[in-house]
Amino acid sequence: MDITDDKLVNSIKETLNSTPPFSSEPCIYSVPDTLRWVNEEAYTPNIISIGPLHYGKERLRKMEVNKQRYLNDFLIHNPNLSLKDYVVIVRDMEDRTRNSYAEHISFTSNELVKIMLLDSCFLIEYFIKYKYRNLRNKDDPLFQIDILRSDVKRDTVLIENQLPFFILEHLFNAMNVAGQFGAGNHSFLLLVLNFYGKCCQDVVLHFSTHQVRHFVDLLLYFYIPADARMEPKGNDENRIYIPNATALHDAGVKFRNNTNSQVKCILDVKFSNGMLEMPMIEVCDTTESELRNMIAFEQCISGDTRYLSDYVTLMDCLIDTPNDAALLRKYEIINNMLGNNEAVKQVFNKLGKCIALRKESFYFSRLLEDVNAYYNTRWHVWKATLTRNYFNSPWSITSVIAAVILLILAFIQTVCSIGSLNR
Repeated sequence: MDITDDKLVNSIKETLNSTPPFSSEPCIYSVPDTLRWVNEEAYTPNIISIGPLHYGKERLRKMEVNKQRYLNDFLIHNPNLSLKDYVVIVRDMEDRTRNSYAEHISFTSNELVKIMLLDSCFLIEYFIKYKYRNLRNKDDPLFQIDILRSDVKRDTVLIENQLPFFILEHLFNAMNVAGQFGAGNHSFLLLVLNFYGKCCQDVVLHFSTHQVRHFVDLLLYFYIPADARMEPKGNDENRIYIPNATALHDAGVKFRNNTNSQVKCILDVKFSNGMLEMPMIEVCDTTESELRNMIAFEQCISGDTRYLSDYVTLMDCLIDTPNDAALLRKYEIINNMLGNNEAVKQVFNKLGKCIALRKESFYFSRLLEDVNAYYNTRWHVWKATLTRNYFNSPWSITSVIAAVILLILAFIQTVCSIGSLNR
């Protein structure tokens, strides 16, 4: 019996000794199952694996030959550096790289360095070719075939398909010593922003003092408000809810698109005197996947306020039916590229599922309170009903005026008749 116990103890000790520690500075996560089950496809690469988490999957292997072609092109840019030089650069960052992934990476040192080198050089070269068309090969399917070009861009914004930004930047700077692809400390950042169509001086200034963790982190920045105008004042007792857009509209709430040069974030939502102002959001085939992956990242990292999660929750409240989507489309708050309002409803209703919210720091707490207070004021409902039923067209207004005149005349006639009788 003792021998058996000793064997078990030794077995457990071996297991404990081989258990990897927590990553010290994780920024790349596997999607939590509670989010994944709602729409697994939104988190899964279509054609290319980037980094170790999806490496080796059968249907993604076709792209490996393209990575090799792009590595050849990458090596040409700086003849003073050999393939070995780049391998050394990546290997020197191996420990930091492993710590960037929340999930334990089981690949050997050589395997991981190879994955990181191939994938990093592919992305850098792809961004270069995207901007500098003269460097593209005329037979390159990744630029010649629209759906492949679209799939590559989509796959680069999946949270499980990320590389640490510092690796990409180190390799780019080593290759770009002559400045042929932009000079300055932020030349690679500008190249990435160009690829995503997000060129913005404010972003460069922000990331002068903040380290970009990866592409999803970079894109999430555009969903963070520039100020604390709507400083949350929520608490654990608050209910995160407002009526849908149709119900609000029926109660007299007006909607207006406030997209202009001063509005730089879709979280710039305002409510005042019965007017709900919101920037326009475009909803297309890739919207759900992009938002889902940013939300998954936001749900995994620490932080008091989850801005994008809070915005999606607000939209989920507003859109209960296709009619709600149609109403927001009418007022140019939604640019519907999906073709029908039911599809828009499905996007936001599914996005709103299984999101963990923090009531005490919900970004729109004050806005929800103000909207609900307006909605629950009976006078606003009566005024809206009166306007809708009796003043919604010139003919209705004419009819009401005529009825009032007839009522006044009838009253005058009655008074006159009573006066005649008294005489």
